[in-house]
Amino acid sequence: MRIIELFYPTENNIKFYSLKLSHDKNISIYDSIEVFKKNIAANPDFIHKEITEKIPLNNIITLHNTTGIQSISRIKSMIKDIKLKKDIFSDDGFPNIKLVKTKDNKWIIFDGHHTILAYMAIGKRFLYEIPHMIVKNQDKEHVSNDEIIVFFGEHKNKIKPEDWKNYTINWQAEKQKQLCKRIQNNIGELFESIKNKIKNGQ
Repeated sequence: MRIIELFYPTENNIKFYSLKLSHDKNISIYDSIEVFKKNIAANPDFIHKEITEKIPLNNIITLHNTTGIQSISRIKSMIKDIKLKKDIFSDDGFPNIKLVKTKDNKWIIFDGHHTILAYMAIGKRFLYEIPHMIVKNQDKEHVSNDEIIVFFGEHKNKIKPEDWKNYTINWQAEKQKQLCKRIQNNIGELFESIKNKIKNGQ
């Protein structure tokens, strides 16, 4: 079984929704998320819970180097919205920050890099402070390396599953240059590499 969890921070606690989905090797994490969205639309049964695990945003593994960040102006626009108390969501109303956990208990963000950088720019430091979704497997909670390389799209067959940490992806580059050697290891390093551009409006 695969579990998808949805977290919306409120003033005093977290709005939380969790769903178990059956899956096999032919059902990707992206497919599971689409099933989740349809289910919650039909049955939006949220609960409120306290969060005891404080996951630092700095430590989350990134799938992009600096060159993979498409638009500083987009981040700056998000910052303006967040300062106006408008959280950032996808067009369908769901958080666009999505994460999985590796077998060595590291967190990876596979969607929502611009958004998480915008939240960091206004001072957010922990995952529970921002809207997000988590995908995990029920038996071990982490996802496998074979599931992780799906995040590299059509380039996944160029990577040995156990070597995925050596690479990032840049969807803005020419096709033959999209798969990149890793430079920034985590969101903290990625933020440090662009924070002056955000500040200076580049």
